[in-house]
Amino acid sequence: MNRAGHLLLLAGTVLLFQSCTWKSHSRGSAGIVVIVAEPADRAVINTSLKTTFGKTIQTPQDESLFQFTDISFNKLDYYARAPLILMVASLDADEPTARYIHQLFDEEALSAVRNGVTGCFLERDPWAEHQMLMVLVGSDREQLANNASSCLGALADSAAAFEIERLASKMLWQSAQILSYLTPKTGVSYSLSLPSIFEWVAASDTLSLVRYRSRDPLSWVTVYSLDETGADSMTAPSLLELRRKMTTITDKSTVSYAGPDALEHTTLAGRRAERIRGLWQSDDYADGGPFATYSFLDSTTHHRFVLDYALFAPGREKAPFIWQLDASIQTFSLKSAKD
Repeated sequence: MNRAGHLLLLAGTVLLFQSCTWKSHSRGSAGIVVIVAEPADRAVINTSLKTTFGKTIQTPQDESLFQFTDISFNKLDYYARAPLILMVASLDADEPTARYIHQLFDEEALSAVRNGVTGCFLERDPWAEHQMLMVLVGSDREQLANNASSCLGALADSAAAFEIERLASKMLWQSAQILSYLTPKTGVSYSLSLPSIFEWVAASDTLSLVRYRSRDPLSWVTVYSLDETGADSMTAPSLLELRRKMTTITDKSTVSYAGPDALEHTTLAGRRAERIRGLWQSDDYADGGPFATYSFLDSTTHHRFVLDYALFAPGREKAPFIWQLDASIQTFSLKSAKD
């Protein structure tokens, strides 16, 4: 049975999760997964972990968006406010992590594990606000290995979406709010939260375009819209073509691309959206790095909105900046001029 995606919520059976109504915010750097596991269980999931949470992206060097902090169970109190926690155990083992998970689970959850229905569970905000606890288990280590192979990909997707949501929420109350109106033909304004180091640098009526720039690291966030009479959704080549159209207006050099990766489906401004990731390279200067382009169709105005970021940070790890830029994009919202 393919158990990928069968992620059950913990049933709230633990008084610890319900003992107080006020919780402090989680704290920790973007993309850090705290793994609570006994050494033998950690070894069982290692291969599957590398191909899911450890999957690399090109920036252009290979980087993983997630990094791991391995701890023993007796260190859990110290890391109880970490944003992302993955707890791993073989339930037949008489070890601290397994004993604790037995206390977490009700009989329905234990039965689901024993019967092979699922071995992956999620709980939101168990010990802190804006926190995700992921639990990966098996009746024994053989089943744990099978569950890791089938479930960790879905857990990684959930963790990535959660982390962007967490960082976007944090930005909305910590970062400078930048408000900018699109050209009157769209009939809407938008709001976008960006770190205070970003500044407005360019605008164009041709594509209802506004661009912002940060100098450290050098990065750009661009918002633009255009009349849309085509399909509701995009393909990876058509979304890349929109980016090419944008760069003919905003960039002084010709830009080449590696990729993009396959089209990803996501949400933006409460609407279904598409996203591509890839690498850009200036044909005239020694500039280049990762980019991401988001797009969605607004059925009210019949305009397609495109949000794009590009990064140039040679010699630096880019994953932390990618998390921040993706979170910035997710703060985007539309408001009708009539509101």
